[in-house]
Amino acid sequence: MVSQLTINQTGNDTLPRLRQTYFGPKIGERAVLVSPQFQKGSFWIFGESLKRYTLRGVHGQPQTNVPPLGLMGLGRHLRQYYDDVVLVDRNADPRPLETHLQEGDDVFMGGMIAQYLAMTEDALAVKASGNRLVVGGTGVEVGSPLMDVADHAVINEAEMVIDDLLIGMRDGTAEKVYEASSFPTGEEFFLPDFSLIDFRNYVNLAAQLMRGCPENCEFCDITARFGKQPRVTPFAYTADSFQQMYDLGWRGTVFVVDDNLGGNPKRAIDTLKELHALEERIGHHSTKLTELTMRLADDTPIMNDFANAIRINNFTALFIGVETFNTASLEETGKKQNLRGEDTIEQKLLTISEKTGAGVMAGMIYGFDNDTEETVSEQIGGINRTHIPMSMISALMALPNTDLSARLNREGRLMNVGSGDNSDGRFNFIPNNRSARDAEQDYHRILEGVFDKDAYFERVMRELEVISLEHPRNVRTWKESVYSLAKIFSGPHAATYWKHLPQALKIASRRFGVGSGNYTYLISQYVANCARFTHFRAQTDEIGERLKTRKYKPWQEYSWQEIQGSPVAQVRLVEPSIDVDAPSLMDEIAVRLENGYEYVGDRLEALRHFADPYWAQAVQTLKGVKVPTAEQFLSAETRAFFAAHMHKPQILEDIDFGAVRSSLEQSVQDASDYVKVMRHRMDLALHSGSELHPV
Repeated sequence: MVSQLTINQTGNDTLPRLRQTYFGPKIGERAVLVSPQFQKGSFWIFGESLKRYTLRGVHGQPQTNVPPLGLMGLGRHLRQYYDDVVLVDRNADPRPLETHLQEGDDVFMGGMIAQYLAMTEDALAVKASGNRLVVGGTGVEVGSPLMDVADHAVINEAEMVIDDLLIGMRDGTAEKVYEASSFPTGEEFFLPDFSLIDFRNYVNLAAQLMRGCPENCEFCDITARFGKQPRVTPFAYTADSFQQMYDLGWRGTVFVVDDNLGGNPKRAIDTLKELHALEERIGHHSTKLTELTMRLADDTPIMNDFANAIRINNFTALFIGVETFNTASLEETGKKQNLRGEDTIEQKLLTISEKTGAGVMAGMIYGFDNDTEETVSEQIGGINRTHIPMSMISALMALPNTDLSARLNREGRLMNVGSGDNSDGRFNFIPNNRSARDAEQDYHRILEGVFDKDAYFERVMRELEVISLEHPRNVRTWKESVYSLAKIFSGPHAATYWKHLPQALKIASRRFGVGSGNYTYLISQYVANCARFTHFRAQTDEIGERLKTRKYKPWQEYSWQEIQGSPVAQVRLVEPSIDVDAPSLMDEIAVRLENGYEYVGDRLEALRHFADPYWAQAVQTLKGVKVPTAEQFLSAETRAFFAAHMHKPQILEDIDFGAVRSSLEQSVQDASDYVKVMRHRMDLALHSGSELHPV
């Protein structure tokens, strides 16, 4: 039970002051913070396992994985503006949202892309109750339908604009949208207040040591949202969080939710050393999870120190973006950190566990431009050679604000907005070598191969041979342990779990001796992996059933290569742009290819849609240019458009190509941004295995 701890704005008089302290009158009596439900299949939810094997939370709902850390930080900040602050986590509390609201409440709703659908429903419920609504988080974008529902919206990190919004709400002068144009420093981060939640609802708590990532992965939106320069939380804030968790009775696992804890390894080492010293003084070493990159496998002094800091801080699992065993796809997506050194990816992953004692969770992706049908067996074989039971296997998704989304949109391949559900298995763009329909079947084949029970438990046993804890301890109560064991070993796949248990006991006994702390830890990890298998197997079966009845749209029946290689059968005018007989670039047309694919759009965009294969050849002339200019890129793009025009002249009809050239020149509004985008496209084209077309 969480005590009702009274906390001031910072929770500790020795902490650095936040950027702004408010001394004016209160805005209102009560602020209600709402975290909407995640989509059912999201990897981090582990819904099937938690539903079956964890104790029920306060409201009879299965425990959820982690609390909404961002809202907990905002909640502490809002205490200076409101008499009372309440946090409602819809993942832990199934009651109708209206039951939490009183007349006059200001509601602050925040969430990720994977919460967007529920966020929209909850926003409508708030407004139907007559309350003022503020929305924010990574699920909120300019032009989002939420903008039409909410009274106010915060875009990007709230620390930079929240006080302006709040004072405007007090005075009646608040604007509709507040968009942060700069990043807060670590000293300006909100400090979470753990007294806002009930610990009984959660399997893990959460903390954040830094934001931002210096890597350059094309599909990732972290750098766009949080920058390439990691910003580090002052250790006084970190100490306050861990101390408060301990004082309120938490003895379980803490998920360090940094997108890349190793983004600034030197600062991470310093923080982890201080955290270890703090927990030594407290007399409790919490188990921890986090996310970082394969750079941790590097045999360098700083990475060895980093690995040791992870070991002494009791990290049990490290989420690492492996993505693929296809080298060309790693190069394509900018995942060059996975290609460093001579060791194979499998060897590097094993090295990480040997250095840290932690298990590895692998992020895997299928659907890169260089992926083919052969990549399916490559992914299955690669994972099954490792010691990694847990893999988040995703269909590649083009998320908003990513280089991938910008590129696919420019090429005409982006078909809808990414849902943010990393386990959905659907493509929101036209894949290069496989149709979306075939690629989704490929995705399911990967799931079947990786979560085959024999393959899975072979990996479990390999993991038990390398993991250990510096400070082994049981993080679950006796009641929780008995409940979970009874459910796991009598539920789905129980025969499989009993079958492999003797081998797990044998490994734990041989490595550490019966009854030792690490013996108990290894057996607990075996049991946890049994529970996780229930989730992964259920997810695999659910996707398989869904694919049997899936209805596909026409664009999902063709690969990008099939679309580009098929001749034009017919061009039909859908709607002229002006009321004259002469064709215009802005006419809406339908281009039907001989293979049956049809594209509808204006003539210029249709030509762009079919210009991509010629771009690779057009930029060959720039290979030796160290820093191509906007003019040079524009010239290459124009040549690619002209080649598309020569191969599909029906698109422009009688329009002179000079009109296309002029339109391209006018579209370059920001030369520096244009160069950045085109440089990225050039790098991809020069490293692509696609057949080059003559220009």
